[in-house]
Amino acid sequence: MTIAEAMARCDIAAHRRARLPTALRRALQWSWLGFWLLLAWGCSSHASRQAELPQGRSPSLLSPQQCEANAAIAKAAIEDATSLIEPGDQLAINFYLSPEFNTKVTVRPDGNISLPVAGVVRAAGLTPGHLAALLDQAYRRELRNPNATVHILGTPGRQIYVGGEVAHPGAFPLLPGMTVLQAISTAGGFGEYANIKKVVLVRRDACGVAHSETLNLKTALTHPDNGQDVALVAHDLLVVTPKKVKDTNLWVRHYMQNMMPVPFEPYMVIPP
Repeated sequence: MTIAEAMARCDIAAHRRARLPTALRRALQWSWLGFWLLLAWGCSSHASRQAELPQGRSPSLLSPQQCEANAAIAKAAIEDATSLIEPGDQLAINFYLSPEFNTKVTVRPDGNISLPVAGVVRAAGLTPGHLAALLDQAYRRELRNPNATVHILGTPGRQIYVGGEVAHPGAFPLLPGMTVLQAISTAGGFGEYANIKKVVLVRRDACGVAHSETLNLKTALTHPDNGQDVALVAHDLLVVTPKKVKDTNLWVRHYMQNMMPVPFEPYMVIPP
C-alpha cells in the first residue's frame, strides 16, 4: 500500500466518523472508557485478593493442618466403631423378632461368653458384626430368622489415664475420637498450677515399649489445627506437669508455715 492510498483511507474513516451524530459519538466514547475502567478495577481487586492470601495457602475453607487433624479424629472414631471385642467388655445382644432372647453379658477373662441357647461362644478378638453373624448361625436351630445384633455397652479395658495438675485425676473410658483436650476436660479441667505448655503423653507400642511426647496445649487452644491436640488410643497416659511456682509454694509451706512454733500468717493482723 502506498502512502497516498493510506492517506485516502484515513480520510474516508474520518469522513465516516464525522457523519455520525455528536451524541452517538460521545456515547461510544464513554462506553469504551467505562469498559476499560471496569477491566482495570477487576484486575486490581483480583491482585489484592491474591496478595492477602499467605504464601503457599489456597483459598479453601480448611487449612491442610485442619484437614489432617479432622482425618485423624475420624480415623480414630472409625477404628473404635470396628474395634475388636476384648475381655471385660459389656455386650448387649438383641434379636429383632425375638426379644425374649435379648440379654446382656460380660466377656469373661478367657474371652468367651455364655448364652442360654448357644452355650459358650468365643467373643474376644471379633468385631460386633462378626459375633452377630456367629450368633445367627448358633440360634438358627431355635429361630427361623435370628437377625442378631451386638452392641458394646461398656469397655472397662479401653481406658485412658489422666494425672498431674487436673481437678480429678484418674482412669476414664475412651470415647470415639477423644482428644487430649477432651480427656483433660473429662478429668475436670486444668488445676491451679497446671503448665499447659508441657503436657506429657505416654503411649506404649505393640511391643509394650513406652514412648513419651510433650504437647503444648496452649497453642492447641489458640490454633486447634497445629497437631498438638492429638487423638488418643486405649491405655494412653496424660500427665499435666506443674508450674515452677508450685515448688516455691510447697517450700514456703514446709519450711516456714509448718515449722514455725506459732501459726505463721503472711500478713499482720491489727487488733481493733
